Amino acid sequence: PEIISLLVQNKAIASTPKKLGHGLKQGFKDVFANLTLVGKSSVFGCLIGAIPGFGGSVVDWMTYSFAMNG
Repeated sequence: PEIISLLVQNKAIASTPKKLGHGLKQGFKDVFANLTLVGKSSVFGCLIGAIPGFGGSVVDWMTYSFAMNG
């Protein structure tokens, strides 16, 4: 419903538009600050994603849950 509402109103979610790549530097800082979490989550996501029948969104949510708990 929120997406439909935004389309009908023809407005963006963000109050001020950002240029593409604006947060790229901060993203790299976050990755290197949490390198062990990124590594563990990547391995977990690859292993679960290799199981046939799981969709991408299932793996995303499982990896997110894994990262939040661990």
